[in-house]
Amino acid sequence: MASSLSKMFPSLRLIVQIDSTQSSLLDQEYMWQSAVLGSSARDSSSSGSSPSPTNPFITVTYRAMGMPQSVTDAAVYIIHVPAASSGLTIKAELDDYLGVLRGCGGILLVLTTRLLPEPGTLSNPEVEASARARDLNMLQLANESEMEMSELLSIIKTIGDSAGKLVVTNHLRSNNGVILALTIKYQAY
Repeated sequence: MASSLSKMFPSLRLIVQIDSTQSSLLDQEYMWQSAVLGSSARDSSSSGSSPSPTNPFITVTYRAMGMPQSVTDAAVYIIHVPAASSGLTIKAELDDYLGVLRGCGGILLVLTTRLLPEPGTLSNPEVEASARARDLNMLQLANESEMEMSELLSIIKTIGDSAGKLVVTNHLRSNNGVILALTIKYQAY
């Protein structure tokens, strides 16, 4: 995603934070180029960050889910939550961003994850059937299940403090109607 955004907006500064336990999510080309240049992306944990060898505007850092957000001056935060994450994990991650979003009222949080569509909400029933089949396969093979959109929305509604709460401002959809991301802002009471 960072590579695509960087190509569309070449002067945009991107900081990619990856959970060190899930560093396999790094683009394989990035890992290969890092090895060729003599530096490992995993070695960046000691210094805290590592610029991409292909784009100096992309920096890779490590941050475990549930840890406080150290980057507090971003205009937009994009969080990708693994599909099999529990509701408690997602709630903890959103709680970590509550203070950052409250402190800088104009910034957005874009939450991406693979979600099950609500039954009957898509115009193409084959897309929903495919998503349900994928979820059934995950359940049978790994004893994990994807979250339903309504469950995620109910979690987001619970995130708040005495001054305000997180609210969904937009649903970003694919051309077949599947929700790919939610934009979230902090809204004062």
